[in-house]
Amino acid sequence: MSGTPMYSFEIIRNGRKPVEVVVNEDGQKSIYLFGCYMTDRQIDSMLPRMVADRKATLNRKRGARRG
Repeated sequence: MSGTPMYSFEIIRNGRKPVEVVVNEDGQKSIYLFGCYMTDRQIDSMLPRMVADRKATLNRKRGARRG
């Protein structure tokens, strides 16, 4: 299904500390940190790319171990 994210996320704000975004993707939890002044809309627009980049990096590392 196009346009539907394959993960869920929760935004946790704590004053002036960095914003934590907990991403739950297929049972795996990842934490991303953003600046304290970023809006939810900005985070929502950046998150899909960050999750995709993390997946690609993990796949490249796995491939390097095999060879």
